[in-house]
Amino acid sequence: MKSKLLATVLASIPGFGHFYLGRWLEGLKVIGLLILAYLFETIIIYPLFVLPNEEFLLSTFLGQFIGFLLHFPLWGVYGWSIGDAYKKADMAGREYRKI
Repeated sequence: MKSKLLATVLASIPGFGHFYLGRWLEGLKVIGLLILAYLFETIIIYPLFVLPNEEFLLSTFLGQFIGFLLHFPLWGVYGWSIGDAYKKADMAGREYRKI
């Protein structure tokens, strides 16, 4: 039986919670999603929104709040992977208890 706590702690390193649960393909998907979110942020968001408005984004509270919101895709995937590893460990524990 796999530990929910250990799976959640390991999921703080992207994909490792899923690897611990034996779900290799899902762990690789998490890593791929994080890479895509990072590339989206650095290739699309940064040059189009941050560089032209750098003075505004750094000097005002509203600008810093907008900059914070631009990081949501990356942090959203990261938080989802931790929650998903916990959920999968819980489901595996329930299946184990049925046997």
